[in-house]
Amino acid sequence: MAAWRCIGFATVVSFICSAAVAFDGHQTTLGPFTLKIDEMSLVTAWGEPQDVVVTLGNAANIPLDVSVEVRDLVDEWRVQGAARRRVELGANSEATVRFQIVAGRGCVSALYPVHVYATVST
Repeated sequence: MAAWRCIGFATVVSFICSAAVAFDGHQTTLGPFTLKIDEMSLVTAWGEPQDVVVTLGNAANIPLDVSVEVRDLVDEWRVQGAARRRVELGANSEATVRFQIVAGRGCVSALYPVHVYATVST
């Protein structure tokens, strides 16, 4: 059984949006597996859930078993609902996984990282 670990990294824009920020850490590829964190919406209030949409891609001719997890949030950020999901990713296919995160009171206008980890098995 082969297993890979991939880390996707995105940036949450909390309370402000800066078009001047150039960042391409939201997508990673390892072999036939791709993990992409979609663009996130502007955060305007504490306690409001924000979607973290993760797109998984499999360019292999065999299915992949993928465990996807959001963790290592900083400051007052937390995951709402399930932080880990398991996906059976068919051969040559894509799947979307949706998580929610919440900014707690005390978060300030800043860029906050969202770490998405994937463990991939055949």
